[in-house]
Amino acid sequence: MKIVTKDVICIPYEEGDIFAIPRGGRRAQLAELGLIGKVSLDSTWNKSAVTNEISSMFRKAIKLGDNKEMPFQYPR
Repeated sequence: MKIVTKDVICIPYEEGDIFAIPRGGRRAQLAELGLIGKVSLDSTWNKSAVTNEISSMFRKAIKLGDNKEMPFQYPR
């Protein structure tokens, strides 16, 4: 078992958008909106557990109902 801690930035997007890591003012705006957080993940977790953990971080900011999962993609 290994625990890793990662910074997570929730970047609203539309299909076809090109991602760029936000810096400076844009990053500050996302932080104010509650769209930046730090998550600790367990290497034994399955996809559902990771999705639940990340969804719980941003639940309030994106007005996600209890126990609902946030759809997201992450760069590899």
